[in-house]
Amino acid sequence: MKVVCVDSCIRARAFGIDIALRNRFELFEEMKVPYELWVSEADTDIYANASSRQLVLDSYEALGIDRTKVRFLGLELAGRSLQEFAEEELEPEDWLMMERLDIPENILLRREQDFHVGRVLHQDHMIALGQELNKKVMGLLDQDVLDSLILVGEGQEAYLPQKMRDQALFIPTTYANQVVQYPRERVFDPKEIRLVTVSRLSEEKNVLLLLKIMALLKFKGQMRFTLDIYGDGPDMDMLQDVVQLNDLEDIVHFKGYQSQVPYQAYDAYISTSLSEAFATSLYEALVNGLPLIGLDVRYANQAYIKHGENGWLIPQNDANQYIAHLEQFSQFGEKEWRGFSVRSKELANRYHKELLVNLWEKVFKLSKIGD
Repeated sequence: MKVVCVDSCIRARAFGIDIALRNRFELFEEMKVPYELWVSEADTDIYANASSRQLVLDSYEALGIDRTKVRFLGLELAGRSLQEFAEEELEPEDWLMMERLDIPENILLRREQDFHVGRVLHQDHMIALGQELNKKVMGLLDQDVLDSLILVGEGQEAYLPQKMRDQALFIPTTYANQVVQYPRERVFDPKEIRLVTVSRLSEEKNVLLLLKIMALLKFKGQMRFTLDIYGDGPDMDMLQDVVQLNDLEDIVHFKGYQSQVPYQAYDAYISTSLSEAFATSLYEALVNGLPLIGLDVRYANQAYIKHGENGWLIPQNDANQYIAHLEQFSQFGEKEWRGFSVRSKELANRYHKELLVNLWEKVFKLSKIGD
């Protein structure tokens, strides 16, 4: 049996889906499950230019994905559909796992193919504000071409149509021991509270609300809080302008994209994202024992944050409630901080290697629907 994942090419910066694939392949290596990654790129120059392809392969290698496992669909298809190519390449016991939708070859597959077909339902497939399934995804799922639907957000199955739930299975994209864990560098000091967030700087991540919260804290004279923002994205320039216009440079710092975030240097992880599926960075903070503060939205926030136990869930876009809980946090001492930290690690440890191995084995044991 072999598993082939079909995805769009990695960009200059690795996104959550790229990291999820890396983690999955690491697990498959340990399970001794052969795998390949078939990638597509809308920019056809990548297929004509060998040096461009080498840059893509270098990016995968830097992320930790074996470059010899990567195949470029634009070169391989040679006029064939993905369906036809897969039928030539795959055996009946093999799996074709469809990832991102925004690739030209990711078309509906016919029901009569011999190999297994799975769809991984990433956060990209959700409409952030409405939390309804993206219409493109619904169209694909309604074709009944899937043998399995892999969910990456805990609780996503509750929002699927009933007829799809039997095929759906939640599988975390990583587990605690797969995350880099750092020894704590500091003792909690309520006079100097270091906050961190890691995010793509785009509209759905709602980072502007974090800046509003920091501005209100400064207005109230609460200068004990500082915020470091890791990540980049289309809203970077706008957010930097907001920081400058509101004279927040002394308490808000943009750190840019970094492959490793030093969670041990911070006291709490905060987020105002409107929607998260697995939320890799939030989970990494959980593994490293940080208290969490985020909006009361599906899916990751409600799975990782237990209100009053390891952090707080804030009503959506309620800056005043957010500030009230940050002020409550500032009354903590080291003992209270450690209580929250221990609970974060307990919640993170629910996801462990044996669980993920068992879940993937459950998928691979599925017979073809109708057999």
